[in-house]
Formats: sequence, structure tokens, C-alpha cells
Amino acid sequence: MRPIRSTYRKARARTGFMAALCIVVIAQLGGTLYPGAPSARADAPVLQGIYDAVSSFYQTGITASDLDGDGREELLVGNQNGCLYCFTPEARVVWMYGTGSPIQGSPACYDVDGDGKQEVWVGDMDGRMWGFDSSGKPLVKWGWPKQTYTMGGLSGIHSSPAVGDINGDGAVEIVVGTWGQRVYAWTYDGQALPGWPFNNEDTVWSSPALADIDWDGVKEVVIGADSTGGPNWPYPPGGLLYVLEEDASVLPGFPRVTPEVTWSSPAVVDIDADGRYEIIVGTGHYYTAIGNLTTESHRVYAYNHDGSPVPGWPAAVAGSTFSSPSLGDVDGDGTGEIVVGTIPVNGYGADGITVLEPDGNVARQIGGLGGPTMGSAALGDVTGDGVADIIAGSGQRFYAWDGSGNQLWMMEMGNFVVSSPAVGDFDGDGSIEVAVVTGDAPGGSFPGGKLYVYDCGRPAPAAGAAGHALPWRMFRRAPHHRATVLTGGEPNPVRRYAKRWYMAEGSTAGGMETWILVQNPGDRPAKVSLTYMTGAGCVAGPEVTLPPRSRRSFNAAETVPDQWEVATRVASDRQVVAERAVYGNSRTWAHASVGTTSARKTWYLAEGSTGPGMETWVLVQNPNTAPSTVTLSFMTDGGLMAGPSVLLPACSRKSFNLAQFVPCYWGVSTHVQADRPVVAERAVYGNGRTWATGSGGAGLPATTWHLAEGSTANGIETYLLVQNPKHPDAHVQVDYLTPDGPVAGPGFTVKAGARRTIYAADTVNGAPGLAASVTSDTPVVLERAMYGNGRAWGTASVAMAVPKKTWYLAEGSTAGGMETWITVQNPNDRKVKVTVSYLTANGAVAGPPLTLAARSRATLFVADTVPNEWEVSTVVAASGPVVAERAMYGNGRAWGHESLGFAP
Repeated sequence: MRPIRSTYRKARARTGFMAALCIVVIAQLGGTLYPGAPSARADAPVLQGIYDAVSSFYQTGITASDLDGDGREELLVGNQNGCLYCFTPEARVVWMYGTGSPIQGSPACYDVDGDGKQEVWVGDMDGRMWGFDSSGKPLVKWGWPKQTYTMGGLSGIHSSPAVGDINGDGAVEIVVGTWGQRVYAWTYDGQALPGWPFNNEDTVWSSPALADIDWDGVKEVVIGADSTGGPNWPYPPGGLLYVLEEDASVLPGFPRVTPEVTWSSPAVVDIDADGRYEIIVGTGHYYTAIGNLTTESHRVYAYNHDGSPVPGWPAAVAGSTFSSPSLGDVDGDGTGEIVVGTIPVNGYGADGITVLEPDGNVARQIGGLGGPTMGSAALGDVTGDGVADIIAGSGQRFYAWDGSGNQLWMMEMGNFVVSSPAVGDFDGDGSIEVAVVTGDAPGGSFPGGKLYVYDCGRPAPAAGAAGHALPWRMFRRAPHHRATVLTGGEPNPVRRYAKRWYMAEGSTAGGMETWILVQNPGDRPAKVSLTYMTGAGCVAGPEVTLPPRSRRSFNAAETVPDQWEVATRVASDRQVVAERAVYGNSRTWAHASVGTTSARKTWYLAEGSTGPGMETWVLVQNPNTAPSTVTLSFMTDGGLMAGPSVLLPACSRKSFNLAQFVPCYWGVSTHVQADRPVVAERAVYGNGRTWATGSGGAGLPATTWHLAEGSTANGIETYLLVQNPKHPDAHVQVDYLTPDGPVAGPGFTVKAGARRTIYAADTVNGAPGLAASVTSDTPVVLERAMYGNGRAWGTASVAMAVPKKTWYLAEGSTAGGMETWITVQNPNDRKVKVTVSYLTANGAVAGPPLTLAARSRATLFVADTVPNEWEVSTVVAASGPVVAERAMYGNGRAWGHESLGFAP
């Protein structure tokens, strides 16, 4: 069989749509396609179990998966009564949970935390995304359920979630589309991924597929959507097919635009044997379709990995395709076919099953069905001949056909079968079973709904033949819903290890010092090499071997003295952590920042000011071997403003003085866009350079941010800087964690393309230790700036979007009058235990154990454990996700600098 890839499902919401669609399609009970001839090759399956829910199983598909590892698969399915059911293969209830809202999507199952038991994910029609453990208990410990965005009164999740690693961190994420016009991606423990949700500005019914479309070792999100966006929407009305990168940016070549909506969910497979994936998806069924849409909706599309149409496609089919493609070799010719169901809409088209060849030609059509044929077919061998058969519902009947279109069996169900069935050896007895649910549309004339499980009486295929005989067992192919058939030639998954670091800021001229701090937290020596990038190009720096669990400081001036512009690259054969610290005016000011492990084409820097007495510089490093065109734009108190566009030579660094482009603005945020990956940082100076702050940028906006450091006591000022680089306006909420407990901060709106400044003391004055969490309904960027001693010193840092359990902080010193402080924030609703280890020239030293109460912050004075140490780096390990930062002061607090830690 030719390799085939994943399936994907879509749809779109309009006021009154559900009722209108039900009336239209259910009224069209006739079919004009060629009926399949009856065949005596299979007896009707024997009923193995039945469950009467007395409520409709409408559109939701059955997911079959072994949740508890006992060798028997559970059957999971949602209901209009709001319950998610978990059944045995005999249709007995294992557990059920009432969400309070109808469920129309299919649940996804996967062991996300490696404990040997699978978790379950499903959305409801009130827009909540749920997570459950294998016993049906909500995963409140990870913050589930999540309420998604509501737009125009629509917030439902008709989409079925997919589970997979979309950012190369080795852990899986949960991805789903919503009627609230968003596509979401969360870590399995409930953190919104930076850059997400993606805003489509129209409804998303489609379910995502996850596949490495661009062959870079990381899965992309493939999903369909509607297209009638706002005033500046760049696409014509109809449907869209997106391929979204890990940061929710659109892969070049996409989206693909179709004249009709894309409610079908895509499938991903190599249909032309070129070794790369193609994407297959249906379109149609907008219920007011008139004119050319009466026929344009009768199409199934296939696209190459670069977005170009596959030759021979789109394929013309008999009706609109609410159904999603199912992929498998159903005729035994060694080539995979594509199976879709079709429905009439607005009186146009017909109900049926269409089997398509990989070249887009129709292999066969099966008609004479009662309709509607809305569910996706399951493909599996129910006759024991080793070839996959087609199992699907239409109207009030449940069918099986062989690949030639011969009817194997048909059962009258007494209610509508508009959901997707499942096939497989559910109970492990060596015999194939099928499962199906019934139910009418909400408000329909046929009450109730049932689950049926049938034993087909045919042997299950041997393990080695299962992929051929059971190629598409359920909606989205497999319980994790990635809907992808692997080619076998995929590149190895990328793991984003910290073996290379970049730091854009640095200078060794004009009395400035630049230090690069490299931490080896591992148990083996690490070979480390430094390369400096100056106005004259690359200069090789020192090469050293760092002992295990140690720290080393490098003075850039020893290699590149008297250079105004110095950026750094650190390379290692093992995982290390790198920071940089810069000092000036005989150490009357300083700033520092952790480096970044990857260059990017886009950077955001929330802090900045060009008001009286303030300087802001944006530092851009091009670590590539080719030039990069870099364009800056600015978000100010007065809105969005254009900046310069320059060609940055290979292996170089350039400084941009923002006062040359946006003078006399108290609040200035920056957006850096490049045609090749670069690195961006920002430095701010004030009071005639008596103080300075600096920070790396954020690669992505996010809907949640955390800051562990802050204070409003003893004359210290703390400001939060919120940048909204995207459309629409962002509605933002600030919450503070103080020694006296959580305190609700202000809620406010940040206009699209603007920046807002929040003074923490307006809400929590006199708090000696302060952390902050910021949430937004639109992705934004957050930084924090602090000032003390009458602004003798200043510090700043970008915030953290996703708390982690392990943190590394390379910089630190407790000698020569220097202070080092570690701040740890617990933003969770439960306590966490924290252990701290300090790495010194004399080895590792254990710090004090901590237990942080829910939504609290702890402060550690490093000298209490390791006094008089010139080089101290820190490792923080916690039982739950936390955020860690480090602050340093020197010369009697004449200077200070601060940085977020690194969390792999």
C-alpha cells in the first residue's frame, strides 16, 4: 500500500446554522448515486452490547483506546446530555462525567505524562476544553477545563482535539479549534503555548491533524476554517486550509483558499509516493449555498507539502463533504484509496460514499442511501479476507461495503447514524468488533440515542498486518487524533537542547565591560567555544572544557577589546546555560540577560522609552552566513509606527537608537522582523546613564505571562510593560502575589499595535516581595522594569509564558560586595516543593529546601548558603511548574541587574 497520511475535520458556525442544516439534509432522503450490489460474503454482526443513554449521540465519534493498560480497549463518546461516557467493549459504563454542556466532538486519548495510563481530552459546546484522567476525574491539578474565547455569542468546540509534540520539546501538546474563531495549543499540564491561540476571525469547526509537513523534524498543525473575517481580512469569502507552525505562524504556501467552507477535517498522507506528505480535505455544506457554490462545494482537495495542488485534484464528488477523508487500501490493489461521505445541501448534491484513487479519479460511488451521510467512515477488515472494508452510517442505517462497493451488511438502527463508527478487536478476544452510536439533531423528532457494539465473527489481523487490514479504525484514524499515515521516511524528531546560545548585546569600548557566563549543570565535562560578532564580522573566542556542575566567566575584552558592538555565540557539545552581563561608567550601571538558544525571524521587546533623559537601543545579531534584511516597527502610546529596514551583514551586530525613529515617546515597544533568523535584545539608559536596564526579547506573544521578581517597598518602583503587536485589542488582567497573599490587579485594554504601562504600587504599595501573573484574551508581550535608590539602579526582564519544573541561572556572585538573590514564583493553585543547588568553583552546594504555598513567591539570599564566592550559578528544581529569576546588586547597590532563568 502506498503510504497515506492524516485526516482532519472542519466546519463552520452561523446563527441558526445547526437547525437549518438539520432540516435541509434530513429532508433529502433520496439518493441518486449507484447503489452497491448486495453480497453474501459476510453475515450481519452479532450484537455484543447495547447502552441506551435516552439522549442523542449526535455527530460525536467513538474513540477506542486502552486507557488503563489492561489489554482491553475502552470506548469513549460524548452525548447531547453533556456526559462523556467510557464504556467496556460490552457497552457497560465504566465511568461517565457530566460537563453540563453537549459534546459533539470526538475525545482524544494519550498517555501524556508517561505513567502508563491514558488521559482523555474533549471539548463541549459551551467552549470548555476538558482533560480527564483514565478513571474519568477532571485534571484540575493541571488547570483543566479551559474556557475558550467567545465571539458573537459562539464559543462551542465542535472540533476534536489532537495530541502531539508541536514544538520539539519532547512533551505533547493539546490542539483544538473553536467556534470562538481560535485555534488553541496548550501543554498537557494546561499552559497556553506562546503565540497561541491563532485568531482566524471566523469560526473553526475542523479538527486538527498533526504532521511534519515541512520536514523540519517538528509537527505542524493542519486545520480548516471559515473565511469571512473582519474589515482587513486578507482572504476572500469561503474556506481556508491552514498549516500552522509551532508559534502559530502560517507555513509559507498556506492558507489555501476554497470557494466554500472547510468543515471536513484534513487527512495527511503520501498519495503520490514522492516521499513527502500531501493534505486531503473536503469542502462545502454552507447551508445558504447558492449560485456557483451549489457545485463548488462538491469538491475534495489535495495539496502538496508546499501548498500547491496535487495534479488531478480537486476531485468532483456527488455532494458536500461534512465527512472527513479516511485513508486505506480498500480494494487490495496495494494502493491506498480515499473514502469520503457526501450530503446534499440546499437541494443540491446527493448522499453517498465516494472512493477516490490517489490521482483524484473516482474509483466507485455508493448511493441509494437514506442520508444524511455526515460521519467519517471507519476502514477495517470485517470479513476476514485481509482487506479493509468500509463501515459507515447514513440516515437510520448502519452499513459495511467492500472496496468494490458490494454491500456486506446493512442494519436498521431506528435512529440517525450521523457519527463516526469504530472498528477493531476491542476486547482482545481475537475477533473484530464494530461500534456505532445513534441520535437525532438537537430538537429533532427522533428522541434518545444508543451505543451498539457488534461482534463481526471474523478473526482480528495479526499484529504485523493490522496497519493494512485496519488502516483507519475511527475518526482521526487513531486515539491521539493526529490523522497522519507515516511514510517511514520522516526526519528524526527535533529535540531543542541547549547546546548553542546567542546574546545580541555587548560592548568593550567606552569603559564598558562585557562578561559571558557559562554554566555546565551536567554530570560530564562540556567542551565550550565562544564566537564574537562585531562590526567587522566573526572573531573566534576562547575554547575551554567546563568541569561537571561548574560555572566559568569570560571577559569579552580579552578577545575583542575596544569594540562598540559585540554579540556572542556559545557552542557546546553538551547542554549548558549562558548569560551575559554588561557594566559601564566604572560600574555605576549594569544590565544582564540570559541568552537564547535559537535565532528567530520575529522578536518583540515590550520595554522602551525615548522621553526626556531616556535612551533605548535595540541590538540585533545576525548569526547566519548570509545577510539578513531586518525591519523594525514600534508600538507607542500613540499607536503603531514604522521603523527602519536595513541589510545586516552575515555574522554581525547592529545597534538601533530608537530616538532617531520615534523621539519623545515615554512608552515604546519594538517589533523586529527579519528574512533570516536573528537575535534581538534591548537596552535602556536614564539619568545621564546613571542607571541601565536590558533584556532579551520575546519570540512570541502569549495569553499568559509570569514574573517572579518585583517590589514596591523601600523606595523601589516596579512597572509592567504590556505590548499588543496583534489584532484585535487585548483585554488584560493583572494579578499580584504578595507576602500577604494574592491581590487582584487592574484589568485594562491594550489597543492593537499599542503599549500600556502599569505601575504596581497603584495596587500593592509597600510590598517587599512581589510577583505577577498576567492573562489576556489576545496574545501580548510582557516585561517588567524596576528602579531603586532614587533610580540609582534599574533592572528589567522579559516574562515567562510557560512555568517549568527545572530552572538554571548561570550568573551570580557573593564576593566583592555583590549580592545575589533568587526569586521563585508558584503561580499554581497548589503548593510545590522546591530544592535549590548552587554551583561554585568548589563544587555543588545544596541550598535550603522550600515549600511554596499556592500562588506565592519565595526569596533566597544566596550568601546565606555560599558566602564569598566569586562565581555562583543556581539550579532550581520543583515538584510543580514554577518561575525563577535572579537579581544582583553591587557597589552598595550603585548598580543592579536581573534576568529570567533558563528552563529547558
